[in-house]
Amino acid sequence: MTDSGGLGGYSVEPHLFVVFGGTGDLMRRKLLPVLRRLSSLGVLGTKRALLAIGRQGDLGDEGFREWARQALRDAGAPEEDISGLEDARVFYQSLPDGDAGDYARLAARIEEVEAHCDLPGNRAF
Repeated sequence: MTDSGGLGGYSVEPHLFVVFGGTGDLMRRKLLPVLRRLSSLGVLGTKRALLAIGRQGDLGDEGFREWARQALRDAGAPEEDISGLEDARVFYQSLPDGDAGDYARLAARIEEVEAHCDLPGNRAF
């Protein structure tokens, strides 16, 4: 952790937060609201991204972003936080079968997101 003025004066290092079960109940009701709150407090810093992993093959990045906005509305998040959802830092990857090919695509996607967001390979799963 580094001192950067967040909650208690600390925030996490630049990172990619990867969530398996990214469209599940735990993500909808708990993880997304907590991540939104930590972000609004400045704890997560500006060098971060979220990659949600799920089985829905037809969702895509934009579909997941809309799903996340609705989940935050359902959780009672302020509309300014929802409308300010950083599309450039929220991504989705399908893992429909869980076979070797899916995991190879996931590895490539992680590298792609990190390059896009200029992240150093610091990952939290």
